Amino acid sequence: MGGAGQPAVEAEGVWKRLGGRWVLKDVSLTVPRGSVYGVVGPNGAGKTTLFRTLLGLYRADRGRVALLGEPVERAGGSLFRRVAYLPEDGEPYRNMTGHEFLRLYASIYGVEDLEGYLEEASRLSGLGGRLGERVRSYSKGMRRRLLVAAMLALKPSLAVLDEPTAGLDPVYSVGIRRLLKEYSERHGVTVLLSSHNMYEVESVCSEITMISSGRIVYSGSPGEAVRRTGASSLEEAYVALVTGGGGES
Repeated sequence: MGGAGQPAVEAEGVWKRLGGRWVLKDVSLTVPRGSVYGVVGPNGAGKTTLFRTLLGLYRADRGRVALLGEPVERAGGSLFRRVAYLPEDGEPYRNMTGHEFLRLYASIYGVEDLEGYLEEASRLSGLGGRLGERVRSYSKGMRRRLLVAAMLALKPSLAVLDEPTAGLDPVYSVGIRRLLKEYSERHGVTVLLSSHNMYEVESVCSEITMISSGRIVYSGSPGEAVRRTGASSLEEAYVALVTGGGGES
């Protein structure tokens, strides 16, 4: 295991119980290396629990998970330094300047070429001179852009983002989506993101998994989901698949 040909993420028959109920039910998915892959579903579908289980923050009650070819339960620090995670409620420290936060982020991940990292993160953030100001003066979109830039500048093998554009205005949402897609293509970074915004995943993801009430209802390309259901949009395709009107394949 661990070879370059292995998928970035593999999950097989994963079940997870939280609070006395099954939040994930027999979930299997494969995320190819170098892809932008989306996990789609409404709030409460199990997306965040799935990500935390894939990353080893939760232990699966049943099934197996591998990251970059390594079983997650046996993974060590060398693996997790190649994986960056941005939770939905992630926030930079507000009393730091943007520059100070980037330096802290780099130190946490043990970045060796600090100046190169800071230059790249600053460029990706698009914040210019505002990086010298306290984060508490930033809008939500600016804070999110800072976080995304901080993690991408690491050039991780796998970047996992939970609802990266939730609550952002269209300008910042489009900017972050473009940044993720371009960085994956340029540097071969595998991006795994979750969203309940069907347009978002349709515009950036080559493959998706749709999840509802902890179960997968579809895995494949966004276009195939629309074709299979005879829907006019990915959103309509999701509704059809969840309610059992999945059409013919």
